[in-house]
Amino acid sequence: QPDAVQRAQKWFRQMENQYEEGDSLSKPNKVTYTALINCWRRSDREDAGEEAEKILTMMESKSKDGDLDLRPDAFVYASVIDTWARSNSREKAVRAWNIYQRMKQQYSDGNMESRPNNVIITSTIKACGYTRGGREDKQKALKVLLECMAELKTKKYITPTPLTYRALLNAAKALVIDDSKRRPISATIFETCCRKGQLDNTVLESLQKVQPELYMKLPESIPSKWKQNVAEDRSRSR
Repeated sequence: QPDAVQRAQKWFRQMENQYEEGDSLSKPNKVTYTALINCWRRSDREDAGEEAEKILTMMESKSKDGDLDLRPDAFVYASVIDTWARSNSREKAVRAWNIYQRMKQQYSDGNMESRPNNVIITSTIKACGYTRGGREDKQKALKVLLECMAELKTKKYITPTPLTYRALLNAAKALVIDDSKRRPISATIFETCCRKGQLDNTVLESLQKVQPELYMKLPESIPSKWKQNVAEDRSRSR
């Protein structure tokens, strides 16, 4: 429904007004805020990212002022990042990365429910890969992508999956047109994937599309240690 987000906004404001007038049962809670964010996430509106971020900012502000029930959790941050990733904004990668930084700060400040995870970092990577625009826009997105790669190496609370490495390879292809410049990035992504034992057929397929010359150099039989940590063994030898 095209007016679903407007109806949700109206409903949310009514709840706020009733609460301010003394009806304690009408107080919007974390579920209410999250539902509103997800309405924006699915809206396809041009301003969806901005509006979802405003709601997050409201939650962060209210929780900082003492309303701990509104402390944003990982699901809230994931929804806002995904809203930016789905948007048409040329700044989507940078905005998603900034939300990720806010999430990490919340976690550092003691909000255990905001611990970053695979879903969050993968959504941020997808925001990079989905970036459209000119050379400068893609350069900014590439910078964020490289930051994400560094994050995967340094943060122990994030355990990448094949989906993460597939998203990295696809994003690298979308952002770096020059094959010679992209090759070392793709190689680093693939080598890290193998070293972590997260190689499956979907990553192999992405490598074949993104960097076919690297794919052709792979051994005929993939070493088992390259795929030993895949949660569900979907990988087979080529």
